Formats: sequence, structure tokens, C-alpha cells
Amino acid sequence: MRRIFQSIFIIIFVLLSSHAVADVIYLTNGSTLEGIVVEENDVSIQLQLKSGKISINKDNIEKIEEKKFSIEESRGVIKSSSKNSLGNDLKQAKKKSKKRIAPSEGIGSIHTNNYANKTLEYYYYIPVSVKEGKKRKHPVLVVIPGLGARGETMIMPEIRDFAYDKKCILIAPSFMWDEKNWDSERSYQFPAVWSGQALLDIIKNVSKKNRLSTSKLYLFGHSAGAQFALRFSLWKPELCIACAAHGLGAPVRPGKTNHV
Repeated sequence: MRRIFQSIFIIIFVLLSSHAVADVIYLTNGSTLEGIVVEENDVSIQLQLKSGKISINKDNIEKIEEKKFSIEESRGVIKSSSKNSLGNDLKQAKKKSKKRIAPSEGIGSIHTNNYANKTLEYYYYIPVSVKEGKKRKHPVLVVIPGLGARGETMIMPEIRDFAYDKKCILIAPSFMWDEKNWDSERSYQFPAVWSGQALLDIIKNVSKKNRLSTSKLYLFGHSAGAQFALRFSLWKPELCIACAAHGLGAPVRPGKTNHV
């Protein structure tokens, strides 16, 4: 009940003010996110976005600032906050005896030895269909964006629907381009060198934290991500169910670099 009153107070405060306040999250990789910090502990924060709530590890945050914007601009955030946060609180208050299963999503990170990816961040999404069958092994849908792009920018509703229908764990790494390694074919587009193992470490990390078992992979990549996806399927064909690549931008040939 305390959370319900807190949510109601926040909404009333914003509606009575000429300006609203949002939190701007500056991430260590240089990107930013805007929303409302609704929960916080020693390890992470819960950020309410227009699209829903995500969890961000504090190791990936450089700083948090407040931003004022007009009440007209705030309507989208308030509508989302009242619908998702307050609505969920009311449902939980009415159904105390029933434990509601909800999907999980967030941004995590691992450490690598690559100079441009010392802290490699990734987006993850675990649909309800996976949570309901925790005892089974689940495939992993890996989505790799174009050169230096954030993994979560590739996550469209159709991809979430596919993950739900196929009971997949969804992972989207945010590789930063290590341009110095391109000519020697040791950049992240060549998974046999380092980035492939980094992806396997991410999958292991997500599985362990969420107490899930994984099976094989679906791979989908765009541009530089498409190069990674194809080369990974050549490097570890025994781990792959299927691979789809769009707009490679450079040829991918089986060879010694891919250990084929």
C-alpha cells in the first residue's frame, strides 16, 4: 500500500506543477537514457521508460541528473508510469495471494580484454513463456546491431513476439568497434578471436543470474552484426539453429580466421 500512495503522490505532484522532472542516466559507454528512477538498491536501479521498466547495473552508470520539461512533454511518461507502475501496484494489492509472472529485461555487462570493450554491455529479455518453463532448456535469440550501435535499438515488437512464441531468451550485445583490430581481422566482427567467447560468457551470465538452462542459438545481425552472426555460425555450427544476416557490407568467407 505504501508504494501505491507514493505513485499517486508523484502523479498528483507532476500534474499540479508547471514542469515535471525526469532522470537522465549517463552510461559509461557514452549513451544516455531518460525516464524515472522508481527503485534503487546497492547494485542497480529500476528505470521507468515509456515502453516499460528496465534494470540497469550501477557499474554501467557514470552519473544521474534531473531534467525539467513541460507538462505537455511529461504526459507520455506519466501515462506510462500510471499505467505500468500504479496499475501493477493495484493489481498486486488486490491479488496478494497470487504471484504474478512478468517478463524480465534489463542491461547488464561483462568485462573483456578488448581495448574498446573493457566493459561490454548487453540487453536481455526473458519472456513469460520462458519463465513458466524454467526446468526446460531454452534456445537463445541473439540480435547483433550495426557498427557500434546499442543492442536494445534492434529490439522491435516482432522480435519480442518471436522470443515469446519460440520460448527464447533474448540477448543483444552492444559491441563497440575496435577499429585498430580491423585490418588484422581481430575486431569484434571476427568472433573466433575474442567476441564469440564474450557472447558465450554473456549467455552464461544471464542464465546463471536468472537460474535458466540454455540450448542452441538463433542469430540475427545487421551490417557489422551480420558479419559477426555469419562468422559465429561458421565458427560454432554445433551451437546454432539458424542464422539470418542483413546488409553485411563486407564479404564473409569460410577460412582459417573462422577455424572452419
